[in-house]
Amino acid sequence: SEGEVATIGNTAASKIALPSAASQEKEQYGRIVEDSGQWSLESYCAELFTLNHAEEPLPRGGKKDLQDGDLISCKGYQLMFSNFSPWKSESFAETEPQSMEPLGCLETLVSDHLIASQTADLLDDP
Repeated sequence: SEGEVATIGNTAASKIALPSAASQEKEQYGRIVEDSGQWSLESYCAELFTLNHAEEPLPRGGKKDLQDGDLISCKGYQLMFSNFSPWKSESFAETEPQSMEPLGCLETLVSDHLIASQTADLLDDP
């Protein structure tokens, strides 16, 4: 069963609106659909969408699965698909806690640099 749907077009009803000064005709170009965790791009128009700079555009009615970071080209626009959902708890459950040691080293470098650059002889205050 279909989950979330985001329509793409130049109409007020398009969830992803791509205004076109060259065309006064209002239309839906396609949509991005989630089905059982897999997102895909569906084209309503012939040769309007390309994915990741592919030479062959999607045909009318064409459907292509999307992966995180895919580039979608349409009517001179470049869209990047992202499947990152920080508000979903399973995203965090899969990651291991990171050590804070590198951050501590970075903070030390930054604070040492700031202290060194703020010495009185470097200030040029009239």
